Amino acid sequence: MRIQNRVLLTFFGWLIPATLIGMLALYFFLVGSFQRYVGSAFFDSVSQTAREITSRITQEIEEANVLIQVPEVLSELDKANKLYENRDVNPRFSFKEKRELWAKSGPEDPFVSTYRLNPAAVRLREFQNYGWLRYNDIAITDREGALVAVTGKPHDFFRADEPWWQAAFDNGRGKIYIGGLQFDEDAKMLSFVLAMPIWDWRHERIIGVIKLALNTQGLFSSIYERSLGKTGATFLMDDNGNILLSNLAATISSDPEVTKTILSAKNGWAILPWGRWKKAIVGFSALDFSERIVEDYSVAGRWFIVTRQDLRETLSPVYILYGEMCGFAFFFVLLIGIIDFYIARKITSPIQALNKEAELVGEGNLDRKIEIRTGDEIEALSNSFNRMIERIRESHGELEQKVKERTEELNRRREELEKMNQFMLGREERMIELKKEIEYLKDQVRQLKSKPQ
Repeated sequence: MRIQNRVLLTFFGWLIPATLIGMLALYFFLVGSFQRYVGSAFFDSVSQTAREITSRITQEIEEANVLIQVPEVLSELDKANKLYENRDVNPRFSFKEKRELWAKSGPEDPFVSTYRLNPAAVRLREFQNYGWLRYNDIAITDREGALVAVTGKPHDFFRADEPWWQAAFDNGRGKIYIGGLQFDEDAKMLSFVLAMPIWDWRHERIIGVIKLALNTQGLFSSIYERSLGKTGATFLMDDNGNILLSNLAATISSDPEVTKTILSAKNGWAILPWGRWKKAIVGFSALDFSERIVEDYSVAGRWFIVTRQDLRETLSPVYILYGEMCGFAFFFVLLIGIIDFYIARKITSPIQALNKEAELVGEGNLDRKIEIRTGDEIEALSNSFNRMIERIRESHGELEQKVKERTEELNRRREELEKMNQFMLGREERMIELKKEIEYLKDQVRQLKSKPQ
């Protein structure tokens, strides 16, 4: 494998996994941080809304406290309650007749007008007109529950059997009653009911009860006016998980797990399943009157301001941002890859040139000279290689001279050996001839000896 490819593979071998791990860690960090940020923002928002609504309710209680102390109201209550002190006339026996007459009469009939146009009722209407966005109906009863002054025409004349009246009167002890959201039969519309005892502080006794049916549009305007994307909603929920009102036109329902979480935590935020959504981010805060109402009071249940949104929509900015960051990371890796390719090529080109020259030298071409100008170790290596070639060239020349001299010497000795060999061959031939002559002479001597004398 070429060294350039090794450099590139080594670089990308750690860069790409490191980038993927970093981007994955960044994803979980962004999602977790944004969930915590949005969850805290949801909680802060619903907490502020709960404080606003609680503040409005306590403000209504304070204003109602002022209203029930005006002389016209006290005067009408005093006249109504004195009838119970007259032993000759007991109005309780006439409750049935008055209830029947009230049911048959219209708002403009004289009998109803007696309670709608008396001085106390005029003050109630002034108070209602002052806050026409806040009140659907206001009614005052005496200490027995009979009407004394009204702004509209309640469905019944006698109110002592109503839950709000019994809670406010509290067997003569008196309590502020916060009845919550309900369909008010008197106002014929959805209202938030408050009821308060009216005290005669001189004699320390309750002389009547006032009921205020607050308009939900005014009281809960901070819920209706909220907007939170396509899937977001803010609503008022009771402790049974019922959605009492919301800023959506469509009806929405809660989830048992959501209700359980809200009831156990009371305040906070969580990621919970909600309907068709696998996950929704939910912020919730309870309406708490304990810090604002100093008088004794009772509450008909618990209520929570809840904001929820599909987690996918909540995290959509994170997904967009993360997508952009992934694109940036891709181009960053691509850019680094191009730069790395250029650097690897710049590093490996001299090495490749050195390798090519080494191959030529290995083939016996000792006239090569490597020209590399990098100013680093590669240039130093090429210079060392050039010096090595020079030494090899010098050694090769010396070796050739020695070979030449040795060859000449061998040739001379060979010639000498050839001469000696020729001499030895001639001598050997002479010796053979002499041996032949000696044999001949021996034969002649034997022949001479063999002849007779």
